[in-house]
Order: sequence, then C-alpha cells, then structure tokens
Amino acid sequence: MKILVTGASGFTGIYLLDELRSRKFSPLPLKSNLLDVKNLRDELKYINPDFVFHLAGLSHITAHDAENIYLVNAVGSHNLVTAICELCTNTKTILLASTSYVYAESVKKISETDPVAPDTHYAMSKLSMEFLCKNFSERINFITTRAFNYTGIGQNENFFIPKLIRKFQEKSESIEVGNIEVEREFNDVRWVVSVLINLMETTSKTETFNICTGTTHKLTNVVQTISQLTKHYPKILISENLTRKNEKTKICGDPSKLFAHLNAHLKFPSAPKLESTIKHMLSQK
Repeated sequence: MKILVTGASGFTGIYLLDELRSRKFSPLPLKSNLLDVKNLRDELKYINPDFVFHLAGLSHITAHDAENIYLVNAVGSHNLVTAICELCTNTKTILLASTSYVYAESVKKISETDPVAPDTHYAMSKLSMEFLCKNFSERINFITTRAFNYTGIGQNENFFIPKLIRKFQEKSESIEVGNIEVEREFNDVRWVVSVLINLMETTSKTETFNICTGTTHKLTNVVQTISQLTKHYPKILISENLTRKNEKTKICGDPSKLFAHLNAHLKFPSAPKLESTIKHMLSQK
C-alpha cells in the first residue's frame, strides 16, 4: 500500500514515519509545497497513493500571521484534496489532522458531537479545512482527527512542557509562565501516532475522532512533577505577557468513541502516563 504523508518533517510527522516503518510500511513524504499547485499536482499524479496522512499545517503556537494560517491550513488543504480527487485514482481515504480547538468551551468532557465554536484564526482555519475537504466526501473517505494536547521530544519550545524541560535542564533560577491554574491533556506523541495508524488500518468510511485520553493535568502539577524528577526548584513567575486573554480553564476530550472503535478492532495502544513522557523528554539532552 502506498502511504503519502504531508508535513512529514514536522513534530508529529517524524514520529509517524518512524512508526509506519516499524510496522513494515514504506511511507512517502510529500515534497511539494501545498501552495505550489503545479508541482503538487505533478507529484500526486506520479505517486497516486492509496492512503494519505495530511499533517501539514501551521500550528497555533508557532504561527501568528493570520493570512498565512488560512493559506496553508485551508487553501493548501483544498489544493491537496482537489488534486487527489482529480488525479489519484487509487486514493480511497485521507486522514485530516484537525484540532480540539475547534470546539466550544465546555465544563464537561468534549465529544465529537459537541458544538464547534472556534475562537482563534488557527482553530477557524482548521475547521475551514474540515468543511472544504468534506465537499469531496462522495469521492474520498475522510478520517478527521481532532487532537487534544500532546507532547514529546522534538516539540517546539514555544509549547509549555518543552519550554519547561529546557529551563529545568539549564537549572534556571526562575521561569516565566502564563496562567498555570488551567488544566489540559498532555498525551504522548508516540501514543498519538500509534492511534493514527490504527485508525488507518480499521476505518473504511468518513468518521471524526477525538484523539484524547480524557485525562487532564493542572499546569501547576506539571511544574511540580518536573521539579521532583530533576530535584530543581526554580522560582515560578507569572507573566502577563504569557497569559492569554479569555483562556479556557479546562480542555478535556471524551475518548469514548475512539476507545470503543479501537477496542472493537483489538487495536487499542496503552497510553503512557505523563510522568513517563516527561522522564523520556528529560533523557534527551
């Protein structure tokens, strides 16, 4: 089976390629820019993949230019799917990497049927991607994955845990952070890519899945865990510049649909505990 991966050189893409290869697949990274329509179409026609993992996109942390966010995440995705539908006769399914940030704020665990209400350009661009691509659902099956927070070695240090890891490894006397009274999921990227591949192997129709465990961690507890593991206790300074306005107090996914699907196919990977993930990240100097 020919498997094409967009965004293969990104944080998630690198882990996905490694996991696919460990399972004896031979994934092909997309080389073309999603906005370079001619080269994109030529490459897709040549490869004619059976399955596509569409991970390419700008993240909510590393991109701040609204125009580019929409161009890459929405227009680029539309270019990709349009070309596949017109040129790739073998392609049956595309996995779309969306985000949990498309959902409205909720005090309960968020399921796939809960209302969407994106409140950032990033989230709106991802929801636009979902709707634009599903216009082609008569021709292509789409597995839309809405991932809640996850982390691991190699993640950009603009993200909370990688930033903390570096500061603790440097034995910084003080660390500036934003609001650490909030709760988030922090799943392991290795678990996430395993789930994505299992969905590829078991899903034959258009579906939407939350990629989550339903377990959240208060950011203050994350700081304490890293302190205990490193035996380093810096002064934690709350910075207004790092505190987002109207930040959601708790974001937690409902994994019921995902767990039921994977368990039904005997494809449920055990999720590492956060302490184990942090230990793994601390091991990387």
